[in-house]
Amino acid sequence: MTSMTKHLRLSFVSLISTLAVAPSVFAASDTWVPTAAGPYGWNDPANWATTTQFPNGIDDVANVNINTAGAQTIELNEPITVGTLNLGDSTTAFFAQTIAAGTVGSITFDVSTGSAVLGRTVTVAPGMSETISAGITLNDDLIIRVPYLASANRIALGGVISGT
Repeated sequence: MTSMTKHLRLSFVSLISTLAVAPSVFAASDTWVPTAAGPYGWNDPANWATTTQFPNGIDDVANVNINTAGAQTIELNEPITVGTLNLGDSTTAFFAQTIAAGTVGSITFDVSTGSAVLGRTVTVAPGMSETISAGITLNDDLIIRVPYLASANRIALGGVISGT
């Protein structure tokens, strides 16, 4: 075997070894599970459909848009990063959700390419809104998507908003 063949074979083995232990670079997408009214922790994996993790990474998608039976406060309790946050009770019997700081939480919108998204996925009764009272950091441009129906559809941003 020539020196060049040995070198190529070792390089290929090194590449395969690196790929086998490299962490996943795919964004997580998860859906909020609790339907009852009350306070909940964002960082409790049991509150998410996967039950083993919660959205907290660049490009991650958090779908907090299920049919709830009462108003909810979702406490972040730690710094959270997402690329997309979808909010909104999925039915017309709407109950508001508040994303609050909790103990030390904040939310950062960050994507690897393009723009981050904050969206409201349904049209609700007049005067109802989702609220983010936690601090917000924008690491990228943020697109806010809200279905149009006069002033009925709002996302209230009550925390400090910072970013570049």
